[in-house]
Amino acid sequence: MRIISILLFVVSTLAGGHQTFAQPESLDYYLDQDKHQYDASVPKPDEVLGYVPGQWHIRHDQLVYYFEKLAAQSPRVKIYDYGRTHEQRRLLVAIITSEANHARLEEIKQRHLDIIDPAKDVAISDDDPLFVWLGHSIHGNESSGANSSVLTAYHYAAATSEEITKLLDETVIFIDPSINPDGLNRFASWANHHKSKLDVPDPNTREHNETWPGGRTNHYWFDLNRDWLPLTQPESQGRIAKLQEWKPNVLTDHHEMGTDATFHFSPGEPTRVHPLIPDKNQELTYKIAEFHAEAFDKRGALYYSAENFDDYYIGRGPTYLDFNGGVAILFEQASSRGFEQESANGILEFPFTILNQFTAAQSTVRGAHALREELLQYQKSYYKTALDKADSDPVKAYVFGDPKDANATRALAETTARHGIESYSLSKNMSANGYQFEAGKAFVVPLKQEQYHLVHGLFEKRTTFEDSLFYDISGWTFPLAFDLPYASLVSRQFTADLLGDIFEPQPYPGSVEKESNYAYTFEWDDYLAPGALYAMLNKGLIAKVAMRSFTRTDGKTFNRGSIMVPVALQKLSSQDLFEEMNTIAGEFGIDIYDISSGYTEGTNLGSRNFETVAIPKIMIPVGEGITGYDVGEIWHLMDTRYKIPVSIVDYNNITMENIDRYNTIILVDGRYGNFPKEMGSLLKTWLQKGNTLIAYERALNWLKQQDLLSFEALPLKPEVEGVPYELYSRKSGARYVGGTIFEADIDATHPLLFGYNQTKLPIFKTNKIIYSKQKTSQAHPIMYGQNPLMSGYIHPTDLKALSGTPAVMLEGEGRGQIIAFNDNTNFRAYWYGTNKLLANGIFFAPLINKGTMR
Repeated sequence: MRIISILLFVVSTLAGGHQTFAQPESLDYYLDQDKHQYDASVPKPDEVLGYVPGQWHIRHDQLVYYFEKLAAQSPRVKIYDYGRTHEQRRLLVAIITSEANHARLEEIKQRHLDIIDPAKDVAISDDDPLFVWLGHSIHGNESSGANSSVLTAYHYAAATSEEITKLLDETVIFIDPSINPDGLNRFASWANHHKSKLDVPDPNTREHNETWPGGRTNHYWFDLNRDWLPLTQPESQGRIAKLQEWKPNVLTDHHEMGTDATFHFSPGEPTRVHPLIPDKNQELTYKIAEFHAEAFDKRGALYYSAENFDDYYIGRGPTYLDFNGGVAILFEQASSRGFEQESANGILEFPFTILNQFTAAQSTVRGAHALREELLQYQKSYYKTALDKADSDPVKAYVFGDPKDANATRALAETTARHGIESYSLSKNMSANGYQFEAGKAFVVPLKQEQYHLVHGLFEKRTTFEDSLFYDISGWTFPLAFDLPYASLVSRQFTADLLGDIFEPQPYPGSVEKESNYAYTFEWDDYLAPGALYAMLNKGLIAKVAMRSFTRTDGKTFNRGSIMVPVALQKLSSQDLFEEMNTIAGEFGIDIYDISSGYTEGTNLGSRNFETVAIPKIMIPVGEGITGYDVGEIWHLMDTRYKIPVSIVDYNNITMENIDRYNTIILVDGRYGNFPKEMGSLLKTWLQKGNTLIAYERALNWLKQQDLLSFEALPLKPEVEGVPYELYSRKSGARYVGGTIFEADIDATHPLLFGYNQTKLPIFKTNKIIYSKQKTSQAHPIMYGQNPLMSGYIHPTDLKALSGTPAVMLEGEGRGQIIAFNDNTNFRAYWYGTNKLLANGIFFAPLINKGTMR
């Protein structure tokens, strides 16, 4: 009867009719009571929540409350916290397995790690359980996953059938009910707030259309499903720590997609699999897919596989575990967004989306359990093969590090460590690939280690591909993102004596050389130097930037961009100033030096070549059409790293009366068609007073329309004439730049490039925005190189068009300055290498025109 009723529901849905029960009246809608009996002592979701899942969107506090109740009543369930979100919500994972397994859980974990350790010869036995991790709703407004997690947890905690009992004896199930609690809560509040007593399926109704920026992202508006590799957010850091602790064999990633779709499960497009992923991984993915197909076929629910999505970028959930010896599975469910919505397949109801996610979780566990021995053996051989591949790889290690940028160097080392990659302090000076690496200021990453594949994935450059379409970015070489000197070491270059102490994450301490009676200075090379400068200005200190390099009496040279704080000009006593310098040096991990005399070589400290820096007052206009990710990246950078306050202002609230509060306005990428009509003239007047406007990507189009930017855009049209309809999307898609690294030529003497000591800079590009050159090179101090491709994909026609064009453009307006970036300098918070371009624009833009008059 149950299968018949579900089939009738599906048929009515496909025919455009309503389900008989728009909201489920009991758990019978989800549970197969004929097949499974449930322990009455285990609390049901509706008994704890006060409603049946699907009647309301679950809040994160309700999720936590239910899982706590479940763990208190069922000996099969234990919950563990793995961190806190930015908004201090708990991040937790529930471990569900047999009571006997719980009694020896640490032993089971250690044995699992011993089995896959290639240095140990531990055979797999019949008693070794499989580890399956079920991850839900990394996008907060894709909430069917999180809402289904309570059903999955209840099912495995309470079902008493012989099938489930045996399965739990041989499987350890991890349930992460909400990977993004802050976003989930934001969305649940929206959907519940706009719920009517009568269901309103109209897609135009407010229930289905969140206001900007929506619940997809976390507190700082980051897409957490792109953060599995960069690990810039606490949600990702805690989750990856747990995954590295347990090394599960299978991981699911429960998502939603467009309302008119059906249900997708892995595998993805067969030609879009990262070449470092073994064929066996895909074979196992296909085998598990058969269990999904069987489960959905029984219900008569539509689905598809091996299309649209891919298995390429390591930093997405559907791929990350593939680089850790497991099988990662993506689920994409058509989204009702609210409680029910019209779709191409009829009325799509929220409970139906939850049921599909619940079905997929069960088919995953069932399929993984059936393939237990094969999955265990695959993970064991994956790590053994990694060492074999390292032996045959001509590259034996990578070395990276910038002696002048301790914070960025350590940040990359910390990222590798979070992924279980072993890095070692460089024990002696060496040269490689044209770079000089200093002992104690660089790190070595050997390839011969368990995480061989991940090391390769983080450090390699790749410019040839089987397919020209990508679901996400195609290039992400991390040392390039951090703009750190790095080199691959072959056998003759790599010796064991290069390896010093293994890296242990800890902040660079920073120091003040000694108390000064004349001046303090610090170099602008370090990643966190902008934060230190702001801290000084915020304390009311007078600070000056060196427009030329200078050398103190002992021969130490400070490059242009170095910051000088004269003792005599401060309101603080010399002793209080020294204490302030110590505090700031420790907080930002920078080294501050004493200058005992202003009679420095190159230029004296009292010269006009030292310009006073004003404290920045920053505003970012936001609202519908503006790219929330880009706003969040700048907000996060300023708030958590530089510790510079930023005003995020709805663009409809900007007036002539309040705009003068700010000396810097940042227009991120986005569609500016909704901007107030008077905004162009308002900004023009504001600029003429000597302020700075920094703009990115599509905001440049709007500036052009307002006659604030004189550069000419170069249109690039897809070459699709005469292409058959069947191939049109593929041909046009091949011209898309989804995320590629290019080399740029830079003028390191320019204030926008202070802190950069080389003539080349890696730039990350996610668009096809190209502008023509101006006659004067002063207008574009950063240019894409003549053969700029470093890592990732670009169509040859577009590469040719991009070469030799400006990556940044400068435009004066009265006493003000416009800095127009073609590309995002803050991409996903891991592009450390170009963050300083934004900081330089904020602090030094007023000095740009002055420099041309010296």
